[in-house]
Amino acid sequence: MAATLEEALRSLIKGVAPTYPIVAPQKQQPPFLIYQRISDSGFDDLQGASQLETAIIQIDAYAQSYADAKGLAKSVKAILSGYSGVVDTVRIGACRKRTSRDLHTITDTKTEYRISTDYQFIFEE
Repeated sequence: MAATLEEALRSLIKGVAPTYPIVAPQKQQPPFLIYQRISDSGFDDLQGASQLETAIIQIDAYAQSYADAKGLAKSVKAILSGYSGVVDTVRIGACRKRTSRDLHTITDTKTEYRISTDYQFIFEE
């Protein structure tokens, strides 16, 4: 089976922190990264439909301090911003950071900080 954009993305960023699709395991303590596809669409060129696609992937960096969450997000940005190349069978033509949000969650026992960043990919699976 051919690799997906999400599998390629995980290969690129998994060295930053434990990395999971959509949700982390219940007992996972920060730091960790979560990724999910927010949207996608076909990519047309002058001849019509192309093999290329575009997708927005959200990456959330979780940590126990705001500074650590910012650091994780910065490490991911250093890897992805401007990236192009082939990971397994996925050809990534371009990746750029679009937007970022600073968030936090407070429970009875802890506060977790999250930096949520959207990246746009042009790719071919």
